[in-house]
Amino acid sequence: VHLRAAPSHPAENPPPVVIKGIDGAPAVSISGAAYKGGSLRGLTLATAEGPSNASMEAPAGADEGGELGTGEEEAGAALQCVVLCSGGLAAGEAEQFEIRGCRVEGGKSSAAGVHIIGADVRVALTDTTVKNTGGWGVLCAGGGVAILSDCGLLENTRGGCRVEADSHVTLEKTRVCGNAVGAHIEGGAALTDCVVVENTGDGIVLRGECNPTVESTQVSGNGRNGVAVYGHARGNFDSCDISENTDGITVAEGGNSMFRNAKVHGNEDSGIRVADRGQGSFEGCEVYGNTLQGIIIKGSGNPSVTNTKVHGNKKSGILVYGQGRFEGCEVYGNERGILVVEQGQGSFDGCEVYENKLQGIFIKASGNPSVTNTKVHDNKQSGVGVFDQGQGSFEGCEVCENTLHGIIIKGSGNPSVTNTKVHSNKKVGIRVGEQGQGSFDGCEMYGNTLQGISIQESGNPSVTNTKVHDNKQSGVGVFDQGQGSFDGCEVCENTLHGIIIKGSGNPSLTNTKVHDNKQSGVSVFEQGQGSFDGCEVCENTLHGVSIQESGNPSLTNTKVHANHIFGLVVEDDGAGTLEGCGIHRNGDHGVHLKNRATLNVTGGHVSENTACGIVWDDE
Repeated sequence: VHLRAAPSHPAENPPPVVIKGIDGAPAVSISGAAYKGGSLRGLTLATAEGPSNASMEAPAGADEGGELGTGEEEAGAALQCVVLCSGGLAAGEAEQFEIRGCRVEGGKSSAAGVHIIGADVRVALTDTTVKNTGGWGVLCAGGGVAILSDCGLLENTRGGCRVEADSHVTLEKTRVCGNAVGAHIEGGAALTDCVVVENTGDGIVLRGECNPTVESTQVSGNGRNGVAVYGHARGNFDSCDISENTDGITVAEGGNSMFRNAKVHGNEDSGIRVADRGQGSFEGCEVYGNTLQGIIIKGSGNPSVTNTKVHGNKKSGILVYGQGRFEGCEVYGNERGILVVEQGQGSFDGCEVYENKLQGIFIKASGNPSVTNTKVHDNKQSGVGVFDQGQGSFEGCEVCENTLHGIIIKGSGNPSVTNTKVHSNKKVGIRVGEQGQGSFDGCEMYGNTLQGISIQESGNPSVTNTKVHDNKQSGVGVFDQGQGSFDGCEVCENTLHGIIIKGSGNPSLTNTKVHDNKQSGVSVFEQGQGSFDGCEVCENTLHGVSIQESGNPSLTNTKVHANHIFGLVVEDDGAGTLEGCGIHRNGDHGVHLKNRATLNVTGGHVSENTACGIVWDDE
């Protein structure tokens, strides 16, 4: 059938042309190896019950394209037609074809609205709507190329757009809305300034070996994922807004896309989900206001996240069951900042974790992250919590100004903390209890409201080469059967005692200096014990060592000198053992025993004290 405008109609105002095909068959099918190009303008193409198909044929030998629907056609200029598939508008084998200002609608047919198939097929759609087809709005396969600009792919049964391997689709300023799936990409694709919204399934799906680019595109309100990356797909997303989907972004099954400068917010579940060997890189993004986690990593997921802000999420900012690398990120204003559980790992370097409602970093159930050069501050509970066999390594970090403790360890938690400053927390700097452990080397604990380190309830950390100073109460407190080992440490200038031991606490201290504390250097009472070997206790405002109320420490090869009052005072059923110790140049007596005191002394010397060497004053 030849269609051309009647001469009575001016070119600038062509009549409407409606082409309808019977249900299940194409309205228009286009191909022709001899045809070099052509265009459809201002047409409405519909699949519905009615007359048989319209087909357009070019005269024999035609090699120049004509236009249909403009009122300017030359007589006999038409398109050679070969039916390639059913449904909507199909284009195949022609080198170039343009569809401008058209509307393609379908009915019950399961075929695509526009089907581009075959090598060297290139179809451009401009200002065209493909709506309500029974299949895909646009389907590009077999090496075909489609370019859509200012188009609408709306309410199509299978999806808005599908591009298969070896084919390529470009979408510019195109709205993809109300379809089963927005865009399904397995081949080449480029999306720029598009809107992919309110599709019942995923907004954008990448599969296979594809590597599309998506720029400045809004992906929101979709019923499943905003963006889903599966099966080794790659892809580059730049400056996209991904919001109000069920999950914002899912990367799984070896998918590995790059997201730069993306805003991922307001999604009903998580902002970013990485699982099942998924990877992905996220750079300069902002992940906020999601109902569950900002970022969740499960299974063998292992993304890379750099210079990204994760904030204001209703649950954890980052939840790690898998791995993941985080560098230069800010995590703030979430329920928890970072949660690592169930053997999750992950590395965090140069990050800042602050103002979260619970802990800044919480590790449990054998979670084992690596945290380096990170500041954890101003969280509403503790800065770092390590519970229930959690582990983790912290190096070069700063944990400060948290509402509760700087670091709390319990339930057999066992982190490693190196060269880290823990200061100015509203309660204890480091609290270890309930069989908690942990190793601390080269650290500094200062300016905390209670103790610098508090050990209780069978807690047993190892502390080496660490300075504990200027805390508002004692430097180290060991209570309620707490233990702990200290080697090569310095405990000084604390507001109360340097070290306080009570309630059957029993730490071991070697080669440690306890000096210039505002009360006693060491205070042991209420069944407290403890062993001191090769230590130095000096220049404390009250006594060097105070033992009372059934306290019973052991001191070996320890110097107790230059304290302002007594070097050693034992009273009120206190006891102790001294072996090879030197007690000298204290401000009053060297040793003062009173009120049922017991002291076993072997070797050592008591000399040059201001008053007596040893005074026994038992009432």
